[in-house]
Amino acid sequence: MIQSINFFSMSDIGISNSLGRFVARSRGSNDNKTMSKLYSTTMAFLILSGFLIALLTILLSPWIGGILGIDRIYHKETKIIFLITGLTFALQSPLKLSVGVLTGHQLYGPHGVGKILGSLLNLAGVLILFSMNMIELIPLAIANAVSILAAQLVLAWWHGR
Repeated sequence: MIQSINFFSMSDIGISNSLGRFVARSRGSNDNKTMSKLYSTTMAFLILSGFLIALLTILLSPWIGGILGIDRIYHKETKIIFLITGLTFALQSPLKLSVGVLTGHQLYGPHGVGKILGSLLNLAGVLILFSMNMIELIPLAIANAVSILAAQLVLAWWHGR
C-alpha cells in the first residue's frame, strides 16, 4: 500500500525544484515581474495537482483494497488509511511552493528545519500512541499526516515572513 501512496508524493513532477532554479535566475537579474508570474503559475499548478490528487484518492478509495489484493477483512481499514494519506498529499501539494521559493533564495536552513520538525512530530506522535497503547495503522496514519502537514506549514510560514 505504501508504494501506491508514494505515487502521490511525485504529484508536482519536479515543479517545486524547477521553481527554485527559476527564482534564483530571476533574482539574479532583478526581474520581480517574472518572479511574480512564476509564483502565481506554480501555485495554480500545485492547487490543481492537489485537487486532482484529492479527487483520485476519493474515487479510488472504495476499491483500493481490491486493487492492491488486500484481504477483504482489511478493506475498510485500507480505505481509511488511503484516504488519510492521499488527502494529506493533496493538502500538502500547494504548500510545496514554499520549498521552491526558499531554495531559489538559497535558504536551505528552513527546509531542513521543516524536515527535522516533521520527523520530531512523527516521533512524538508514535510515542504518544505507544503510551496510550494505540499503535495501530489508522492512528499512525493520522500522526504521520499531522507531522507532514505541520512541517509544510512551517515552511509556508517561513516563506511568508
